[in-house]
Amino acid sequence: MDWLGPLLDVVLPERCPACDAVVGGAGDFCEACALELDAVPQLQCARCGEPGRHAAGRCARCRQAPPPFDSARAVFVHGGAAARAIHRLKYEDCPELARPLAARLAALVAPGSSDWVVPVPLHQERFEARLYDQAALLAGELARRLELPVRVDVLERRRPTARQVGQSEAARERNVEGAFAVGAPAEGRRVLLVDDVMTTGATVREASRVLRAAGAVEVHVLTLARAVREHL
Repeated sequence: MDWLGPLLDVVLPERCPACDAVVGGAGDFCEACALELDAVPQLQCARCGEPGRHAAGRCARCRQAPPPFDSARAVFVHGGAAARAIHRLKYEDCPELARPLAARLAALVAPGSSDWVVPVPLHQERFEARLYDQAALLAGELARRLELPVRVDVLERRRPTARQVGQSEAARERNVEGAFAVGAPAEGRRVLLVDDVMTTGATVREASRVLRAAGAVEVHVLTLARAVREHL
């Protein structure tokens, strides 16, 4: 069956997550879109992942009010080809993009560092409108790569929330306050919390708080992209 791989490459070639062009070579993005990708700098807050040089390795915000998660890491700075790929995954009926994008997430995870993968859940109303949950798809593909259980039952979205896009940081905090509930216990578990984008961090902070209430001993946030503070 050595011939099957090359045949599939011809019949079903790999396509760029951002523009849908056929990808030549070993990359996941086409050459043009790859040039637009902006990786999150390695120099960042050890807690929330905010890019930049910070005293004692942590940003002022995390020193003053530590978030309920242990770390937050993202693959890309939000914008350009990364933003287009995420938009296609979320809004353009391209659930198949979860597989190549989850491969990027997997590269951020140290082997043996976590027990479960948990997605930030959509409310049922939004799920019915979209017909799939992009964070759950990413979490499922990530869990498959890491050979970990994916637990979609641990967090529940108890009420619908307004879209966060365009809202101030304070408004985002109010919007998600009380939006999540414990669906199943996570006693003693080290959790990877997965979402597509981290902007101010309001959503993942609230979700992490609930995971802590469920008994999680560690919560590590993974997102495909994050907004840098000067661009919020």
